[in-house]
Amino acid sequence: MLEDAASQMHKSKSEIISLAIFTFWQTPGNFITCPGCKKRRWLREEMPFLPGELTEMECECGTKFWWDEDEGKIVKIKAVK
Repeated sequence: MLEDAASQMHKSKSEIISLAIFTFWQTPGNFITCPGCKKRRWLREEMPFLPGELTEMECECGTKFWWDEDEGKIVKIKAVK
């Protein structure tokens, strides 16, 4: 895939990788951001969300919150520490 992208776009592999990382990181919808520390902590595509159910999550900063994947947002926050 990298070879094809580099060849088609007439760019080096490292340029393609840099562009892909930059583009991915600049898309907030790819991540779940902790409401406490405001850091991107989870990749949404890796989360085992169940339709219609809230997912309880806890950040290393001590913030606990509940994510609603159907709505694509945090619905409840509780500071643990």
